[in-house]
Amino acid sequence: MILPKKPHAVLRIKVRKQMYFILIPLIVIPVSFIGIALTSYFVRALYEQTSSQLASDNIRVKSIIVDCVINLFNVSSDLLDDKSLHKILTTSYTSSEDALAAISDYDRFQDYMDTTTSMTSVTVYTTNPTLPDGKYIKTATPEIIEKLFSKVSVPSGSSWGYNFFDRTIGNTSSELLLVRSIPLVKTQYSAILVITVSNNFLKNKIQNNSLYTAISLNKEPIFFSTTRSMQGKDQSVSIDYDSRYFLTKGLIQYKDKTVFGYISSLPVYQSKDILYATTIDFGAIGKFINIVIMCAAITLLSIIIPLMGIVFYTNFFSSRIIALRQAMKNASRGDFHMIDSLRGDDELSETFTDLQHMVLDLKDKEAKMYEAQLLEKEMLNQQQQMEFKILASQINPHFIYNTLETIRMLAIEENNQNVSSAIQLLGKSLRYVLENAETFSTTLDKELDYINVYLQIQKLRFEDRIDYTIEIPEQFSPTEYQILPLLLQPIVENAVLHGLDDISKNGAVIVRLSTDNNTRLIIDIIDNGNGMPPEVIMAFHSDNTLDKSASDRTSIGLNNIKRRIRLFYGDNYSIHIISSNREGTHIQLVLPLIPI
Repeated sequence: MILPKKPHAVLRIKVRKQMYFILIPLIVIPVSFIGIALTSYFVRALYEQTSSQLASDNIRVKSIIVDCVINLFNVSSDLLDDKSLHKILTTSYTSSEDALAAISDYDRFQDYMDTTTSMTSVTVYTTNPTLPDGKYIKTATPEIIEKLFSKVSVPSGSSWGYNFFDRTIGNTSSELLLVRSIPLVKTQYSAILVITVSNNFLKNKIQNNSLYTAISLNKEPIFFSTTRSMQGKDQSVSIDYDSRYFLTKGLIQYKDKTVFGYISSLPVYQSKDILYATTIDFGAIGKFINIVIMCAAITLLSIIIPLMGIVFYTNFFSSRIIALRQAMKNASRGDFHMIDSLRGDDELSETFTDLQHMVLDLKDKEAKMYEAQLLEKEMLNQQQQMEFKILASQINPHFIYNTLETIRMLAIEENNQNVSSAIQLLGKSLRYVLENAETFSTTLDKELDYINVYLQIQKLRFEDRIDYTIEIPEQFSPTEYQILPLLLQPIVENAVLHGLDDISKNGAVIVRLSTDNNTRLIIDIIDNGNGMPPEVIMAFHSDNTLDKSASDRTSIGLNNIKRRIRLFYGDNYSIHIISSNREGTHIQLVLPLIPI
């Protein structure tokens, strides 16, 4: 369209009126709205980021505490089960030289002090008067007996604490303590084990950012804080100690000011005690204020600069068309960065505004598509985790029933120590199953110990029909590596109950460990039974077995193990069957060699 020529002065007056009466409000209102929207967006984004950071750091701190607590609890359990320590504590020595000699020969305390960085001290308090006070074993005073022994009166009982332990044993630091009773049998003496958690260890693990962290036990004062002056003082935040699972987040009151924080509780492992972890970002409020000031300044500049350009640098109508066309070209090429506004308030300005909205809509749709993709991946991951938990929980209950039947028959036929041994093995087996039913990792030595217990029980049941060996390379330490829990037992059970089904004597099961260039763990489980038919092996190695519903319990167990390995370790690791009919069965697992 060709516009008729008009005098330059008339054209300038008309544009000026548009500027004063129409364009100025259209610039001020949209930019103000965008400024408010941007301010709200950045404040909300900063709020979510700060909340996420505080929650993540709080969870990280609790994870460190959990690892430390479980580690020290395991150390204490190891010491509580140590027969050599029991012998020292229950022996009535005729001379102090004999007692000192027995104590000096016992070096497990020093070994743990040298290897366990999370531990400050370990002390045993005993009522045995024939034992002299030493570095690790001390005589229990009446005050210690009154205040500490009553806390763990149950055999192998445990308690965590802070204040009352400090006053009793003279510990001047604000450190967390674990107290456990040592189960001494057939003796008049009693003893407790006291382990101190190292605050320096917690500081090295926890203090890696500018966030404030404080940890307390029950209603006791803070035993660890990234601000050292707060140690030994009460939590300066509001906590509902009656709630075992307490959680509060967002804006909270700290002393006499409002801060951004995250407070949550953590029930202590194997105890009724509760830890409370407080994480605070003292600079968050200042960040919010700075964001508001910055957005307000940007909005103000975004209003002033275009208005000054409109008032002082009015251009011809054709320049506006050129600017609009250029913006449309940029948008058509996918370049969504354009000028803030187009001078004027006529059809061209409206067209430019529509273009801006279209670009915003395109950006919004792209963001929503990206969020939908992330949500889909997250749902798929959750589905895989649920499927893995279901597979890991499929444990054959017939083992428990057969074991109980064996114990019952032993009780009827023999009145000897075998009954006690069988019950002890069963308890150890059940404890391992219950402790690892909902976990995804255990140490290799614990899994092998569980297999050893299982085979001992089967040997009690079948006597001379079976024998077994567990072969471990000399330079290989199973305690240093991890494995999926309850992974080997179904294979060993299949070897005992099915592979040796028709063998009446000299049946053998071999569990052999080896490594492949220190990158893969190879576990071979071999029996000298009847073997498997070729068609069963071919069907198992076929990819279709993952989707078939087999009626045979053996196939179900082996397929579940295959699925667990692929879900957790990936398709590069699996299980293989090497078998010949009437020549025994050889099952090989190829797993990643994962250090602890």
